[in-house]
Amino acid sequence: MTAAGVNHLARQGLGEVMLYVDGDNTAALRLYERLGFRPWHLDVMYARDAPA
Repeated sequence: MTAAGVNHLARQGLGEVMLYVDGDNTAALRLYERLGFRPWHLDVMYARDAPA
């Protein structure tokens, strides 16, 4: 489905596509890298120290 969506956008004339995926979603990260995507930016939305 991702490839179909990217191909559709390319046919519409878009030269770049940016995807968002959670950094711990390793299956999606591997898929996107196989499709030619590369990491561009890392956002940390929330972080919490573990209780001592």
